[in-house]
Amino acid sequence: MVNLREMIVDITGPQGSGMVNVHYFESTGDAAAQMAALQSLYSDMDVYIADLYSFSIRGSGKVLDEITGDLVDFWTEGAALVVPGTGSAEPVADATQLLFRWETGTIVNNRVVKGHTYVPGFTVNNLLNGNMTTTSTSTLSGVAVAFAGTAGHGIWSRPRAANPSADPPVTARDGTFAPATSGSVWNELAVLRGRRG
Repeated sequence: MVNLREMIVDITGPQGSGMVNVHYFESTGDAAAQMAALQSLYSDMDVYIADLYSFSIRGSGKVLDEITGDLVDFWTEGAALVVPGTGSAEPVADATQLLFRWETGTIVNNRVVKGHTYVPGFTVNNLLNGNMTTTSTSTLSGVAVAFAGTAGHGIWSRPRAANPSADPPVTARDGTFAPATSGSVWNELAVLRGRRG
């Protein structure tokens, strides 16, 4: 069992603030190195993100119990790290976003644990016939591969409470942290219907 360091990235765009990406790392790792890894992730994609957007990696947050999800501590490293988009073209609508996909080698409840990160602000000049260009897909998939698993990064399969009255009944399940082993970017833009902060 490990405790998890929850790291939140605040996203600001033309519509204002309120969007976030949530990442999880092993709490035994160095917080500064984990923040730096996130800074590299967003910096390495900045030319594909319109300059109307910025990403602010919080310098403090929660430490959670992997199995129960309980809050067990807080972490503090320092000032937030801000990464602005640098793309000069117009962004696509916020309803359509980059989709990073994270792979693990961990199986929970007969399924491989996987994760996703949605990133708004992708620029229209990197689209061709409605899909991402081959170059942008290849480059950003390389960014994902470089980041996956860095500094203790992984995917948290959250705990689940039992619900015997459901049809079919739902059994309880412990939370599981799965180290990320690889990453990629989908060549289509994805629709995120809601954000869980």
